[in-house]
Order: sequence, then structure tokens, then C-alpha cells
Amino acid sequence: SKLTLHYHLNETRLIERGLDYLQQQGCSRIALISNVGPSGIPPIFDAEIKRRRLFSPPEWQFLIALPNLDIAEKIATLLMSLPGKERPDGIFISDDNFALPVIKGIAATRFRVPEDIAIVSHYNWSVGAQDQLPVKSLGFDLKSLLFKVFDAFRSYRETGNLPESQH
Repeated sequence: SKLTLHYHLNETRLIERGLDYLQQQGCSRIALISNVGPSGIPPIFDAEIKRRRLFSPPEWQFLIALPNLDIAEKIATLLMSLPGKERPDGIFISDDNFALPVIKGIAATRFRVPEDIAIVSHYNWSVGAQDQLPVKSLGFDLKSLLFKVFDAFRSYRETGNLPESQH
């Protein structure tokens, strides 16, 4: 018996759902904060912004290396320092590691989340601590997925058989 674990982040669906949420909040000027790495998110985000006729200039689309969380905080503060209609009214975060720094950056200004700016963020852990952040979280519970994998290993060790795949 062979154990196969399928994991695929549907980046298009993530962006569609995130932008759906931001539009429902009345947002039309949306910044992107994304992780540097092998991801299709920036081009998919840009195409979906154009398809929906939203506003997100390249200067508002940031690719940040993960260790540089302080840069995400500074970018958020800088974005909120822009005047009126030149400032985003929504932020799409494609990596949950950036959510707290972005909120800290906004907190350093006179603006508040979610009253003044809506934020949607991908996540890949059980929401737990993320529940405390004033953001809309989209993603999956990686902890739950790992428990299923460990249960499959335990079952295989005990019985020699893998449980049927559950979707």
C-alpha cells in the first residue's frame, strides 16, 4: 500500500475569494503583500484586479522575503501615509506570516483595521491566534491535515493497511 498526500493551493480560487470579500467591504483600491518564492499569486492577482476593474498599481504590489517581517510593517505604514484616494482601502496578504506586521504598521497610523481598511489574509494553520486579528482569513487548517497524515501512519503501523482516502 502506498501513501500519497496531495496538497495543492488553488491560488486562483484564493485570490477570487479574497477579492470577493474585499469588494463586499466596499474596497476598490487594493494592495498586495506577498511572499517571494515560487508562486503564481502576483500575476493571478494582477489579472483578477484588471478583470474586476479594480485599482492596484505595481507600486502597491509587494514581494517580500519571509524573514523581513519588519519590512511588511513599514510598507503598511507607508501605504497608509498616502493621501485620500491615493491610499488603498483594502490589502490582500498571500502569506499569513505578514498579517500581524501589516496590522502593526497600520496601528502606527491614525487608521484602524477593519474600520478604515479591510484586510484579507491567507492562512495555513488552525486559525486560533489568527482569530484575534481583525482580518478575514482564507485558507486551510494545516494542523488538521497533519493529524490525518499521522493517523494514516498509525493505522498502517497497526494494521498494515492505509485507511481509504477522504476528501
